[in-house]
Amino acid sequence: MPKTVIRESFELQTRDRYTKVQCDVGMTVDGRELPSAAVLGDALDEAIKLIQNRITESYKVVPARNEFEQQPTSVKPSPVGTVADLTSQPAPAQPVKTVPFGN
Repeated sequence: MPKTVIRESFELQTRDRYTKVQCDVGMTVDGRELPSAAVLGDALDEAIKLIQNRITESYKVVPARNEFEQQPTSVKPSPVGTVADLTSQPAPAQPVKTVPFGN
């Protein structure tokens, strides 16, 4: 059976000029009597406009991700005189013994 494939790739801006998505939209039509390329091309253009509008609208209601901002972490001090105070101290340096080579 004859087959027609039409594809379109485009980049779509979501929130601002720094946030974009890459889109690939395609259409495959199989059959004995295929519509003309002009009909399929117009249909694909309308589908792309619909997809672009839906994606753009979805980013208006979704809050922006803050993946590059660091969340403040709270450090809870341990009470004085506990086991945690003893284990948090660095171990004293040990002297290094030298051994002559070949003995």
